[in-house]
Amino acid sequence: MKSSIKFIASRYQGWYPVLMLLFLLGTLASCQEKVLGPVGADDETPGPVANVQVEPGPGTVHISYSLPDAKNLLYVKALVTINGVERETRASFYQNSLIINGFGKSRPYEVTLYAVSRNEKESVPVTVQVTPEVAPVFTTFESLDLYEDFGGATVSFENEAKDDLNIIVLTPDSQGEWEVADIYYTKRPQGFFSVRGYDTVARQFAVYVQDRWGNRSDTLVKDIRPIFEKQLDRTKFNVYPLPTDEEPAWGWTMPHIWDGIIVNNTNVDKPGFHTAP
Repeated sequence: MKSSIKFIASRYQGWYPVLMLLFLLGTLASCQEKVLGPVGADDETPGPVANVQVEPGPGTVHISYSLPDAKNLLYVKALVTINGVERETRASFYQNSLIINGFGKSRPYEVTLYAVSRNEKESVPVTVQVTPEVAPVFTTFESLDLYEDFGGATVSFENEAKDDLNIIVLTPDSQGEWEVADIYYTKRPQGFFSVRGYDTVARQFAVYVQDRWGNRSDTLVKDIRPIFEKQLDRTKFNVYPLPTDEEPAWGWTMPHIWDGIIVNNTNVDKPGFHTAP
């Protein structure tokens, strides 16, 4: 065995320097710096969009256009300044329209459109004037009503555009400073909600509307005297089963609803009431 190993080693001994040289050259080649460039070698600047059409909506505009005949076109972008902030909206070359959201009051805005290539080269700009309709945050505010309810106040609203809105209710704290009593998140077309737990002494309640774009309405303020309410004595509650009632399951019986124990998970034994499947 030893003689065989010596024979192989002596046979290939002359090739050793050549093999090492090839190995070193391959290593150096793999370590060379690679310069990354934009996708595609076409350096052509795309033409501008054409036949621009604008369709306004509540706090939004829909802009349609004809795409330029450019093989390297990647997307179309729109720039517009809203509330002092420049916003950018993009649409891929598969689309011939885009939607810009977040406008506040209805007034003229200038939107600049660019066709952009894969090499990030922009076409000459196309500027169009748009006038969106009044944003839902303001039309919803006009529909607000604030009135007394048991232990607090109730807010009713209409949101015809079904936009994502925050309706914020405020009331003074013990130091007379305004604090948030509730934030109601909704996209329902209409509805109402209440803030509770206040004494029957007259106090101020305020409510305003805000959207995710930072648009905010005025504030409605009212002096309201909550209607008296008192929590019932739950120890006097009893189950009154009816013939058509579903049976409880897994020991989750109805008295757990009013036993005063409130949990946020199911790791507690028998936390609530559950009917059989």
